[in-house]
Amino acid sequence: MRAGLAGRLLMLAALAAAAWAQAPYFEAPILGYALDPASGSVRPILGVPGAARFEAPLRSEGELRPAALAPGRNYGLATSEEGLRILTWRDGVVRSAAFDGPAARFDRIVFSPDGLAVALETGSMLEIWNGMPDSPALVRRIAQTGGADALALSDDGQSVAWAIGGRVVLSVAGRANVVAEGGRISSLAFSRASCDLAIADEERGQILLVSATGAVSVLTRDIENPSNVAFSGDGRKLAVAAKSAVAVIDLASREVATLACDCGVDALVRVRGNAVFRLTEPAKGRAPLLDGDGAEPRIVFIAAGEESK
Repeated sequence: MRAGLAGRLLMLAALAAAAWAQAPYFEAPILGYALDPASGSVRPILGVPGAARFEAPLRSEGELRPAALAPGRNYGLATSEEGLRILTWRDGVVRSAAFDGPAARFDRIVFSPDGLAVALETGSMLEIWNGMPDSPALVRRIAQTGGADALALSDDGQSVAWAIGGRVVLSVAGRANVVAEGGRISSLAFSRASCDLAIADEERGQILLVSATGAVSVLTRDIENPSNVAFSGDGRKLAVAAKSAVAVIDLASREVATLACDCGVDALVRVRGNAVFRLTEPAKGRAPLLDGDGAEPRIVFIAAGEESK
């Protein structure tokens, strides 16, 4: 009887070992990607807000230098002697393809909220492309009087906004109108959900909202020197970055939650999640991250990772 019990125990142990061997291997989720200026490469961010780290750079085919990465997507743009190239990555390898059509030189790259369209500013000309990254198509070219202070566009490339000298111009399907005038405009952003336009007036310390119908309202005047604005994925919240603070505005209640952050904020890049934003552009050191998805917004940090110390 004891021998039978021992045999059954051995069989159960063997079955458990086999099940363990066949269990799938779970990797940490990818929170987003960032440029590494030191190596000129793309670095994944693994984990979740509060437990994330920069991973080793992705392997690259060739010596192209990335110029900008699309928010929340596995592609970006790079410069070469021949012009712009489209970078895509899968299975840890970055590959490039020709981006035919854009001007060879450009001054600024701005992606739409979901990275489906891109604006290329070349001197006094603005090129709008949609269908990114698989089927790039030129939507139109817009002549400007000079380099814009701030620039934003919608995912379909039909709505474009720019600010010059405190004046904000909104162009929808080729028809342009001045929608706001203020001080020094530091940032513009479209909502992917509604095409509402957010405006950060750094000089006056206020945040404006232009609805899709053209109505203009003041969200807050209490943020000193706002430098960047960005909508959450569902369009219900607006994140605002400033020199020493970060705020999350509930667009339904107009309540503002402000977090002090003396952590070198220089960007507001939405990563995976609804209202999760990276607060520094390059992958360097211990980087701050705004997590606005919980009941209370918080600032957490992305660990440097072994490869970036």
